[in-house]
Amino acid sequence: MVLLKNGKYNQEECFFDKFNRGCEKMEKEKGCIMEAKGIVFPGKGSISPLVISTAFGTNGSGIFPHTLSPCYLNLLSTARKTGTTILGKSLTCDPRKGNFNLWNPRTWRFIQKIETCSMLNAYGLTNPGVESAAIGIASVIERRKLNIIPNLYPEFAKGERLAIYEISSSIWRLKFAGVPLWAVEINFSCPNSKEEISKNITMARNCVKTVKEEFSNLIVIAKTSILHPFSFYQQLEDAGADVIHGVNTIPYGLVYDTETSPLADVKGGGDLSGEVAFPKAIEYLWRLREKTSLPLIMGCGVTNFCNIDTFFSRGANAVSFCTLALRDPALARKCLKVYN
Repeated sequence: MVLLKNGKYNQEECFFDKFNRGCEKMEKEKGCIMEAKGIVFPGKGSISPLVISTAFGTNGSGIFPHTLSPCYLNLLSTARKTGTTILGKSLTCDPRKGNFNLWNPRTWRFIQKIETCSMLNAYGLTNPGVESAAIGIASVIERRKLNIIPNLYPEFAKGERLAIYEISSSIWRLKFAGVPLWAVEINFSCPNSKEEISKNITMARNCVKTVKEEFSNLIVIAKTSILHPFSFYQQLEDAGADVIHGVNTIPYGLVYDTETSPLADVKGGGDLSGEVAFPKAIEYLWRLREKTSLPLIMGCGVTNFCNIDTFFSRGANAVSFCTLALRDPALARKCLKVYN
């Protein structure tokens, strides 16, 4: 494995104590944008400096009704032209009905826009299942030449043994469908499900270990939560994980500890992404960088160039975003052109 490390940092680095003084001004300064990074696995594949996570759906072709937006479609086109890595939205072995259903207006409240470039959601892993999505993933990769890495979710509520078996089965289904699978992301961080994030540590370690034993040449990306203790990462490394992707969305109560969530009736009260989530994410990930030697994709809360530079300055090997792609695809497109 080879890490493409940053050659040097400019004196105009965006440090944490400058956040609230206005990133917009810093974005216009001449040397603010740092040299980008990335992760390369020789003979297998690569992860681009900037990564789009979940915003293009389970198969990477886009999410309706965002696909009706020319700006969103232009972003998808730019992702192809720049070789941007696309991490898919989570898939389970079998179809799963979560909280959100596009065709049921009563469930639309589970995805809410809040404040500036931020979102609150309790999506709940609604997805068509691997078998249905696999053909679509293979087709999109072949036709559009996109660098798509599927994301799989282990349903530990079914029991550890069955959940891990389903992950292995899902990988085989992807392969049989013709997906050129060199890497897979396993999501241990979904907050709006039956699984308890803080209690899935041993099962997650065993899941990674099993996958690496069965698919030794497969690159495994472990997607984690701010709720995971730092000791978890050494276990992931020992189990054979190749890359860490931290973190998923931030629980509502960690950001607004004195307010009741608009989704208080849902387990966890929903989770935050975008601008309001960034301070908590960077605080956790800065500490995480000191705890693991694995390549680290930092994400959650990216809404401008300053956020990206800050993650890189704190040791990110790549930076991911999702909400930015959905709320401001034009700016997201500019970011890809600069870094990828």
